[in-house]
Amino acid sequence: MDIGKILDVTPEPILSTDAVINAASDNRSMDYCLPVQMAEFQRELTDQVVNLHYSDILRFYDTISPTQNQSCAPSDWADSLGAMYQDSLLVATHPYLLVDHYMPRSLLLKEIPDKLARTSAKFAVLGDIVSLLENKQYNVALIARSGKTLDLVEAFLHGKPVSFERHTGPYLREPSAKQRAHKTTIHVMSSSLLESSYNGDHRFDLVIAFDSTFNPAEVHVEALRMHKRNIPAPVLRLVSNLSAEHVAYSFGLTANPDRVFTEEVIAALVVLRDKSGTIPAEMKSLYLQQLQPLAYWFADLSLPWPLPDLAPISGYSKLDVETSMASSYHRRSAIPGTANDPTDNSSQPSKRYKLDPISADHFAPPHDYAHGRWTGLTQGLLEQYNSLVGRERQLVSEIESHRKLATTQQLKMESQQDEIARQVRQHASFEETIGKLERKIERGESDAVRKEEAVVRLQDEVASLKAILASGEDADIKTKQQEEIQALKTSLQKANATADARSNENDYMRSEYQKASESASEALAKVGLLTTELAEANQRADGEFSALRKLTFDEEREIRDSEIAELKVKVENLEEQLKRQSEAAPKTSRARYGVRSSSVPRRALSPADGPNTQSE
Repeated sequence: MDIGKILDVTPEPILSTDAVINAASDNRSMDYCLPVQMAEFQRELTDQVVNLHYSDILRFYDTISPTQNQSCAPSDWADSLGAMYQDSLLVATHPYLLVDHYMPRSLLLKEIPDKLARTSAKFAVLGDIVSLLENKQYNVALIARSGKTLDLVEAFLHGKPVSFERHTGPYLREPSAKQRAHKTTIHVMSSSLLESSYNGDHRFDLVIAFDSTFNPAEVHVEALRMHKRNIPAPVLRLVSNLSAEHVAYSFGLTANPDRVFTEEVIAALVVLRDKSGTIPAEMKSLYLQQLQPLAYWFADLSLPWPLPDLAPISGYSKLDVETSMASSYHRRSAIPGTANDPTDNSSQPSKRYKLDPISADHFAPPHDYAHGRWTGLTQGLLEQYNSLVGRERQLVSEIESHRKLATTQQLKMESQQDEIARQVRQHASFEETIGKLERKIERGESDAVRKEEAVVRLQDEVASLKAILASGEDADIKTKQQEEIQALKTSLQKANATADARSNENDYMRSEYQKASESASEALAKVGLLTTELAEANQRADGEFSALRKLTFDEEREIRDSEIAELKVKVENLEEQLKRQSEAAPKTSRARYGVRSSSVPRRALSPADGPNTQSE
C-alpha cells in the first residue's frame, strides 16, 4: 500500500445541504421528485444499450425532416428504438431486470438486500427512506412495475425494519404470524389496474412511485391517494437523474407513450446517456448523510417538499446526437478491477468473480484494444441479445393481446353476471307470485270443500223434508205450521199497514219541517235586516246627539228631542220584534228534531204478500 500516494490525494470537501434546502420550489401539487444516482454498472449498461441501436438511431434522423418533431415511426426501426427506451428504463431501476444471468437464483438469501442496494442506487435510496420511516405509524403505498421489479422490492424489504404486504403477484415467502410487527407498513402493488389486486381500506400517508410506470391520472391511484383524506396523499417519485426515467417524466411519456418516437426524446436518450445518474454537487452530501436532512419532512408529511424540482431537460438536436455518438465511439473508459486491467493486482480474479459475481467492480465489460473503447458485447452476445429482444417483443405483444382479450372477457363476464342477477331477481319475483297464487288456490279449494259440504247437508235436509211430506205423516204438525203461517201473514199485514201510516206521517212531518226551515231562514234574514237597521238607527242617533249638542236655540233643540224620542220608540219596537223572532226560531228547530226522531222505517213485506208492498 502506497501511503504517500493516499496522503497526496485531495480530500473531498464537506458539502452542506443548506443551499439545496433553501432552493426548494413552491410545489403545491403534492407530487414530488427525489433525484437518484445510478451505480457505475447502470451507467455503463445504459451506454451499451444506446450504442447497440446506433444504426437505427441514425436511420431515424435520416428519415425525419429537419423541422419534424412528431411521432414518425416506421415498423423497421420503431421496434428497435422502443426496445432501447424500455431497456433504458429497466436499467435505471435495476440491472437485473435487463440482464437475467446476473439475477441470483434465490432472492431470499440474507445478503440479497445489501447486494441490491450496492448494484442499484435506487434501492439504496429506498433503504434510506425506510430507515427514516422506521418509527412512524404510517401506511405507505409503493407502486412499481409488476413482475421481477416487485420480486426485487419484496426481497429488499425482507431485510428492513418495516412490515409489508404484497398486493400483486405471489409472495417470495409467505408472511408468518411469528414475524415481528413494525409501526410502518409498506403496501407493495402494481402500477397497472388490471394486475393490482388491492382491495383494502387503508388510509395511505405516503405514495412512493418506484419507477416510471407510475401514472397519477390512473383511477386506482387517485382512489388510493384520496381514500379517507380531505387532500390527496403526497407522492414521492424516485427518478434516476438524467436517465430515461428523467426523460419520461419531463416529456410525459407514461401517459403518452407515442411521444417516444420524437426527435427531442430520442436525442435526450442518446445525449444524456453519458450523464445518467449524475446529480448536482450540492446534493451529494444529502446522500452521504443517508437523507437525514429530510428527516423532519418524513416526520410531518404535510410540510412543503424541501428540495427543488427536477432540472428540465433542454432540447437536443441531430447535431448533438452525432457529436455524442462520435465521442462515445472514440472514448476509452478506464474501469479498474477487470480481468484485462493491468492495474489489477488481484492474483485470482476469476476466483474472486465466482465468489462475488454481482459486485459492482465486476460488471464492467472487457477491454477491446482493436477499437480503442469498451464494448463488453461480442457478436454472439449481440445475436443472442437481439433474438431475446425479438422474443420479448413477441411476448409483450402476446401479453397485450391477452390483456385486451381478458378485458373483453371481463366485460362480457360482468354483463353476464348482471344478466344472471336480473334473472335471479326475476325468478325470485316469480316464486313469490307463485307462492301467493298457491295460497290463494288453497283458500279457494278449502272454501269450495266447505260449500260442497253445505250443499250436501242442505240436500239431505230437503230430501228428508220431501220424504216427510210424501209420507203424509205428522198431520198435526202440518196443521199447526199452516196456522202459524196464517198468523204470521196476518201480523205481517198489520205491520205493513202500520208502516204505511208511519210513512205518510213521515212525509207530512218532512213537509212541515221544510216549511219551518224556510220560515226560520226568513226569520233569520229579517233578524239580520233588523240588526242592520238598528245599527244604522243607532248611528243616526249618535249623529243626531252630536248635532244636538251643537244647537244653540231652544226650538231646534225641542225638534231634535222629539225626533230622538221617535227614533227611540222605533228602536224599542225593532228590539221587541227582533226578540220575538229570536224566540220563534228555536221552537222551529226543536220541532224539526222532533219530527226526525219520530220517523219509523217501514218493514219490507214478505214475498207472500205480493209485489205491491212497499218498504223504505
